[in-house]
Amino acid sequence: MNIPDYLKVPEHSSAKIWGTLEKHNKSWVIDGHPYMISLAKRLFPGSRGNGHGSASFPASKRIVGDLSWFMQRFPLDVKDKKSWLEDLVLFIYADVSVFASAFVISFC
Repeated sequence: MNIPDYLKVPEHSSAKIWGTLEKHNKSWVIDGHPYMISLAKRLFPGSRGNGHGSASFPASKRIVGDLSWFMQRFPLDVKDKKSWLEDLVLFIYADVSVFASAFVISFC
């Protein structure tokens, strides 16, 4: 299967890290630079924000794909890598849950 570039796990060895990405309950939360947060709030449907430095989004399949694209442009430190990889793999391989579990285990 050929995975589009925007869904590949970004490799940012020397790039500026703009903030953090964490999963809280059923939402993805971004904390970080106010410019990046304001752009994220405009790009993602259903986003909620707590001031200038935080935004949260429902943890849906669409949001995972969009967040992956967003992280290509604004590198984030993913605090819960296992949950992120699980959601990303499930987005890419929605019907292959056994493969998704093996993929996540190999990266953690």
